[in-house]
Amino acid sequence: MRGGAHGCTAPRLAAAAASLSDPLSVTSIFDSVAAASAFFERGSIGYSATGENGCLDCLELKRFQWHVETPAVRHVESSLFAG
Repeated sequence: MRGGAHGCTAPRLAAAAASLSDPLSVTSIFDSVAAASAFFERGSIGYSATGENGCLDCLELKRFQWHVETPAVRHVESSLFAG
């Protein structure tokens, strides 16, 4: 997965490496796969705070079919926290 977002100042880049996993991780913020699915299915646009006052980064999720499975994440990186 690779994605990008344009904030008020500079583009943000993100990358992740994952594979499918059967059980939901014990560190998940969701109680079940169904709860995670319902959360993301409700809306396609999310916002995150930035270091700039009054500026938010936006991420839009576009889908053609809806199907949720549990990932085993091996690596995540983001330019948001880069020096």
